[in-house]
Amino acid sequence: MPEIVVKSDWQSHEIKMFGSADIALYADRSNEDYEGFNLGAEARLDVLRDVQVSAGLVYADLHESRGSPDDVDGNEPTEYERLNATLGFAVRSNRLSLSVGGELYRFDYDDANSAAGAVIDNDDRDRDRYDVVVRGGYVIAPEYEGFLRAGLSMTDYDDAVDSDGVNRDSDGLEIVAGARIDVTGVVFGDVFAGYLTHDYDDSRLMTVDGVTAGIDMTWNVTKLTTLGFGVTRTIAETTQTGASGNFQTNFDASVDHELLRNLILGARAGMSYHDYEGIDRNDEVANFAVSGKYLLS
Repeated sequence: MPEIVVKSDWQSHEIKMFGSADIALYADRSNEDYEGFNLGAEARLDVLRDVQVSAGLVYADLHESRGSPDDVDGNEPTEYERLNATLGFAVRSNRLSLSVGGELYRFDYDDANSAAGAVIDNDDRDRDRYDVVVRGGYVIAPEYEGFLRAGLSMTDYDDAVDSDGVNRDSDGLEIVAGARIDVTGVVFGDVFAGYLTHDYDDSRLMTVDGVTAGIDMTWNVTKLTTLGFGVTRTIAETTQTGASGNFQTNFDASVDHELLRNLILGARAGMSYHDYEGIDRNDEVANFAVSGKYLLS
């Protein structure tokens, strides 16, 4: 997966542009081939020493994994486009910090073809998602910052109902409390827990709610080797008949080693548990990956 990143090295403000490609070619099943890409730009304006405004725009041409439970089993992988726009404001005063962020996701799915040549209509999966997140923090000690975070989300589908006659529009709420830890830059990250809920406009879809928690920790074991560990609990959209949502719990671990100054080797392992609300279905998905990153400069 080739990738290029270009960013400014100014003392204040920052502009970053990036792009990557995701290409797969199969020796025996050429219908499974896919080509995707990701293009984006981000900017940060340092209005004052402790006041920042940021914005970003990312466009991605993607495909749905064959392992996805929502895969429509087309003759070729389902392709879709995703547009992501962000706008944020952050201010810090002594021990206190406050940030407000808004985010828009636009999903546009292409139709697929069945093995028999029939058209599989994916228009009822096209949707917009809007998120607003407010976070307040207080530095308890130099190594620890406690924080509260509240987020509101709204998902709006283009079609009033999907192919099953169900309105999948929804509203979500997340409230969490946690701590940001930074022990001399060797061990750092976030730990939090709280409550998450998604309520659907269609009364036939059950509300999905429960405990949410997250860990995103990094340990610089040596100057050359870094370990990472993460846990997330989220509610994902699904098109499974009878299911309102998919409560996901993800565990991820990683290791990166700087073999040379411009060559970084890495390995990843993860496990995901998917609990569907409204139907009797639970999935467990494992994933593993190795990578090599060569830095041009």
